[in-house]
Amino acid sequence: MKFSDEQKLIVLMLADLYNSQKNANIASYELDPNFIKEAIFSNNTWAIPWRFPGIEFSNNEPPEYIRELFDILDMWSSIENKQKKLGTEKTHKILINNEIKPIEAEFIGFSSMNEGEYITATRFIIEELERFTQFKGRYLVSQWDTLSRYRRMLKIFENIPNSNLVTYNEELSEKNFIELLKA
Repeated sequence: MKFSDEQKLIVLMLADLYNSQKNANIASYELDPNFIKEAIFSNNTWAIPWRFPGIEFSNNEPPEYIRELFDILDMWSSIENKQKKLGTEKTHKILINNEIKPIEAEFIGFSSMNEGEYITATRFIIEELERFTQFKGRYLVSQWDTLSRYRRMLKIFENIPNSNLVTYNEELSEKNFIELLKA
């Protein structure tokens, strides 16, 4: 969903009006004007149709980088879930035996220099859409570019049989876990 500058101003003013009515106990509580305002201010208007699926929008396809971002977050959820299942001691042993630095085994976000839109969208997904909340509270700004590594990892993750189920029902094998982190 894209707004023109004029539409942004109109929607923001309507959201303020809605909030003032809400405070007067006049407005219904079906829409969340603060969410809409945050989506506009952070340039994440793609999320409005996701938050309000009952409203038909003519264009509710997110930008391509958002789809990629969701895949990255799914992948990292799987990786970090595997670490929890393994436990700290066994995870540490695997990392050492495979010459993987601990920092490489944690979702550290994206570079503010070249991957800023990913940082903004990641924060929005976590804080406003309340998805991937296991990453909430993290400083999602990396000191170096991470996207090229995440893309290499995604190629491996997408080739894992039933990788779409790994995040939700199953866990990564130890072999897949190591392979992803070494990418």
